Amino acid sequence: MSPSDQITQATGLDKNHELTLKPTIGDPQQSQGVTRMEAVYREAKSDRKTLWLIGVSVLVCAWAYSLDSSTTSYYSVDASSYFKQHSSVLSTLSIATSIISAVSKPFIAKISDITSRPYTYTLVLFFYVLGYIIVATCRTIAGYVVGEVFVAIGSSGLDLTNDIIVADLTPLEWRGFASSMLSTPFIINTWFAGKIVDAIDSKGQWRLGYGMFAIIMPVALGPAVATLIYLDRKAKENGIVNIASSNAARRAAGKLSEREGRDIPHGTVLARAAGPSEPWMQSARRILDEIDALGLVFLGFGWSLLLLPFSLKTYADGGWRNQSLIAMMIVGGLLLIAYVIYEVKWAPVPSAPRRLVFNKTFTMAIIIDSFYMLAGSVRGLYWDSYVYIAKPWSYQNWVYYGNTLTLALCIAGPFVGLLQRWTHRYKAIQIAGLVIKIIGMGIMLDGSMATANTGAMVMAMILVGFGGSMSVVGSRVASQASVPHQDVALAISLLSLWSKIGRAIGSAIVAVIWADQMPKQLRKYLPSNATEADVKKLFGSPTSIRKLYGFDDPMRVGAVLAYRHALYYCLATALGLAFIPLIASLFQHNYFLGKSQNAVTNVGNDGLPLAETRRSELEPPKNKKEAFLRFWAGALQITKTLLFNMPAKLIDRYDHVPVTKENLDWAELVTLDLSQYDQPGGKEDLVKQLDHAVRHVGFFYVKNFNISQDEIDRQFALGREFYALPLEEKLKYHSASDLEKGEYNGYRPAGHRALGNGVKDNVQVYNIPKFDGYHQRQQPPILGDHLEEIEAFSRKCHTEVVEKLLRLFAILLELPDEEQLVKDHQYDVKGEDHLRYMHYAARGAEENKIVGVTLLFRQPVAALQILNSQGQWKWVRPQDGTITVNTCDALTALTGGLIKSSIHRVHVPPADQAHVDRLGVLYFARPNNHVVLDPIQNSPLLNRLGLTQNVFTELGQHLTTEQWVKVRQTQQQRRTRDAKISEDGKYTYRPKDLEIIPGLHAKVYN
Repeated sequence: MSPSDQITQATGLDKNHELTLKPTIGDPQQSQGVTRMEAVYREAKSDRKTLWLIGVSVLVCAWAYSLDSSTTSYYSVDASSYFKQHSSVLSTLSIATSIISAVSKPFIAKISDITSRPYTYTLVLFFYVLGYIIVATCRTIAGYVVGEVFVAIGSSGLDLTNDIIVADLTPLEWRGFASSMLSTPFIINTWFAGKIVDAIDSKGQWRLGYGMFAIIMPVALGPAVATLIYLDRKAKENGIVNIASSNAARRAAGKLSEREGRDIPHGTVLARAAGPSEPWMQSARRILDEIDALGLVFLGFGWSLLLLPFSLKTYADGGWRNQSLIAMMIVGGLLLIAYVIYEVKWAPVPSAPRRLVFNKTFTMAIIIDSFYMLAGSVRGLYWDSYVYIAKPWSYQNWVYYGNTLTLALCIAGPFVGLLQRWTHRYKAIQIAGLVIKIIGMGIMLDGSMATANTGAMVMAMILVGFGGSMSVVGSRVASQASVPHQDVALAISLLSLWSKIGRAIGSAIVAVIWADQMPKQLRKYLPSNATEADVKKLFGSPTSIRKLYGFDDPMRVGAVLAYRHALYYCLATALGLAFIPLIASLFQHNYFLGKSQNAVTNVGNDGLPLAETRRSELEPPKNKKEAFLRFWAGALQITKTLLFNMPAKLIDRYDHVPVTKENLDWAELVTLDLSQYDQPGGKEDLVKQLDHAVRHVGFFYVKNFNISQDEIDRQFALGREFYALPLEEKLKYHSASDLEKGEYNGYRPAGHRALGNGVKDNVQVYNIPKFDGYHQRQQPPILGDHLEEIEAFSRKCHTEVVEKLLRLFAILLELPDEEQLVKDHQYDVKGEDHLRYMHYAARGAEENKIVGVTLLFRQPVAALQILNSQGQWKWVRPQDGTITVNTCDALTALTGGLIKSSIHRVHVPPADQAHVDRLGVLYFARPNNHVVLDPIQNSPLLNRLGLTQNVFTELGQHLTTEQWVKVRQTQQQRRTRDAKISEDGKYTYRPKDLEIIPGLHAKVYN
């Protein structure tokens, strides 16, 4: 018997798993707005008026928000001067509002998911209006700060909601343009803002300037709220779930419809509304866990207490020796440490899950934007105050200049978005923008002072604005492209969270610099007759400098010089920090921006799979506009490639070899048609077919599984390219010591296994772990350049095939929750699932599985054989348009042997294919690592059949998936070191080499 005929399987692996049914916190189907606006996009196809009404309302809201941002920041100078605490209040307020508005965003994102959009708008609007009422009527600096905190919560909620709507409704190729359009009202408001500020500040009516937004914003946002509430009530009256309803309501209605047997095709949102299914207190606790309330409280208070002393120390008794400040910093540091420990060990749903923390592109986007904001805060916090006293400009012209940066950002934004649309990339654009921004910041310096040249001051703002826009739009698109739709709201929240924390840190840094340098510079450059009281007054109130002293007055001239020298330390620090985002931008993936909602899953904004993985240039343009865009897209893409980077290697199409013409003894296997999955009664029919397949064979086919042949062939092509690499290159990704320890990801060369009498196996394997954030490995460039495609394919295998099969298994086992097995096989929870490229040279070899479900994608070389119930080896026919599925030992253990772990082998191909190398693409799905492989105890079917034990529990063992994989993999490495062959061709092993755990041995089928 040849080495290829040798099969290994665990003896007697035939019993089951106890599963405790409880709510799964952080279920990707239940949190972070997975499908919130997919329904909006679908309904827009039939109700354009509703979409336009909502869109116009959101744009009007953006206009009011921009008018707020363009004016109220200038009132802070008057307000802080009114309370005679300008130098301390600006930095303190900036720190407090930055942290609070940042930490509030994850809360608001979850509230928007668990209730509905109109009620979220109403909530944040309440905070916004309340804040401005408090600010407009305050009589103390404390009241002013409290009001601004409420405003920060409200305005951050409005900003977040608008960003999520844009991300949900636009494909990647238009994402940058659409999101930038929300900022275009700033272009108009810049001109009105100057006149408004001039009219209000000249009369000292800063309270009116704040208070008017308590009226303007409700009026602006009213149409959007009214429209969504109307749709929500109409849905309840008609008994449907529509675009205004919460995700939870739509999901509950969908499940209710399934139970009632109604046909709800994928993509529709028409269903009878379902009531709540859990008590209010339990729901509230689950919600608090899902938004990581405790972790965010630790984070918010930690940063606040750590950073606020930097701005408070100037006025605190004893400065840094003040015990209160020391206590604040110690407690703040301890809270941040507690946050990290809590997130790692105890948080049910971490606010920064591993799948995002270890997402390189997303992490780089956070670094870029947080240091961008940090440097910007250090650069700009006191710059406007300097211009206020250094130039003899009116309030109106001062505001015009102050808005130059914003104007440049907003004008450049849509053009950057169009550039991304034409090139379908963002990385080179962002790098160029960061370089331009650094140049602009350099212009702000004049030797060892801040520049006083008007032309330089204006040009600096323009360059910083244009460069900043190229960076900000790039980070926004990159971060959203790098995560699946279910994580978009979370990604937006976290990017904003850490950006604002960066701003807060910048405010703390500049507060220390300013408090240290400005008094010294005032004492140095004010006239000799200036008193310490004058220094204190001018330090605390720039309005006093402007109002009390003429432009040529020595006191004002000295104050301006003091500002210029003090600002040098701020600007030089900011310039150095600005290089960090530039370096980080070099390490991002350069995702293709196409018609998908994101770059890691091949789905559109309606949640449905796309038929193509990238924009097709073969389709003729529909009109002149499209032809024009395509022309420039090609030209700019070529220019970008020549200037910034070499193109990735082009991957040729994969051509399959002809099928065998020999008449082989084919196995008769069941074929499951997954197109029946969503049809009335379809699941029940599929379960009947599945029942026979898994009880007797453990092998079956599936077809119509929502993965195109082009996508599959692309993976074969990538596998071919990898195996075409020189052996020394492939060996860089191989570790023999890892294999000995039970680790299997990466490359395994041929000849690793000794099959007896000097014969070595001829199989090469490359395993790519699933993209759950726990398995970070260096990939060869040929695969690394296409990692987003590989991840999209891996995730699609899981969601389109594995999860559907697991639901069918749950129905077969009569489990009370159809999602029970899915919850134990979550893609984004730590597990050992992996994608495999497998290369067999022209001689066959054995193959082993330590998994739950294996997907073998069709390739035409006949080599796979299974052992049927009569003890006969049968060939598995490679059928067109199918995946061959086999159930493996994990499911056998979980079901007490009801589901068979198939005995199979890879045989030498038939004569007309024996000369052909065989390439395989496989996806292995396993239960998550924490799942204990004990029998499922809440299965009525297993209990009736008496299948309440398995080979592990009979030995007193309760292994988790992770433990089983390690011991099984380690045993296989021991077994392959030495195999002896007898005269009759049978292989024998030493008993200790077959022992998996004490009492359990692998069985060899000769």
